[in-house]
Amino acid sequence: MFKRMLLVVAAVLVIVFSVGATFKNRTWKTDFPYIGAFFCHNDDYVRFYCTQDMHRFYYMTAKDSSAFVEFYIDGVRQGVVNELPANKWNSKHCSIANWTHFDLGPGFIGHEVEIHFRENVTVNGFRCPENDIMIKLEDNSLATLWKNVDSTTYCDLDLFAK
Repeated sequence: MFKRMLLVVAAVLVIVFSVGATFKNRTWKTDFPYIGAFFCHNDDYVRFYCTQDMHRFYYMTAKDSSAFVEFYIDGVRQGVVNELPANKWNSKHCSIANWTHFDLGPGFIGHEVEIHFRENVTVNGFRCPENDIMIKLEDNSLATLWKNVDSTTYCDLDLFAK
């Protein structure tokens, strides 16, 4: 009887740890608990206030190919996709992973900026292929919205980004 109960407890723990930390399309405001966010669907995004000290973001790609984002400034869509060169995640914890940065430039400073992930969509005649990305900000305290963040079995944010 004791062995059976121990086996049931072990099975429940395996299920909780393998499935419990995954989620899809979760949205946070200022209470975002992770180092970075995993974006898996077209139009997932992060919104933050861009300052002189925080005018860049960091990213990693899920595949060894480019990913694409589109910027909104003060809620206005810019209509241009920006290519992020391949920087495949090395499967390490986000505190020591292989992040690369993307500078936004002076035109973004002093504005509320949204970084929208683009995949499997055409923007102004440009086709954005599939490739998930992980995004991290220099300072999460300036973020006001993380929209549709995912935590998957291969990139569990509770394990890799806390």
